[in-house]
Amino acid sequence: MRATPGAASQAQAMQRSRDLRGLKERENAEDLARGLEAQVIGVQARVGQEDQLYGSVTTSEIAEAVKAQTGVELDRRDMSLDEPIRRVGTHSVEVRLHSDVRVQLTVEVSPVD
Repeated sequence: MRATPGAASQAQAMQRSRDLRGLKERENAEDLARGLEAQVIGVQARVGQEDQLYGSVTTSEIAEAVKAQTGVELDRRDMSLDEPIRRVGTHSVEVRLHSDVRVQLTVEVSPVD
């Protein structure tokens, strides 16, 4: 079965539209990445002896802190931790904003007053 010239033209137009939309999404993700790289996200947690946390800071808690502090909503499933955050201090969290765009987010964990 052969495609008519009109159907082929329509398919090309749809492909161009998808390509442009994908390009815009990537550009938006890159802009967001530049903004998030400059931020330090503060998270407070209960602390025991020797700056050990009771439990650990989860990606859900980090996503909530990002939204509260920057207004940017991130999906916790797009975040990856090398290891669980169980100590007070500065930690790096990788966030996938787009299939081609990743950003290292700086998270500062401090004790609850």
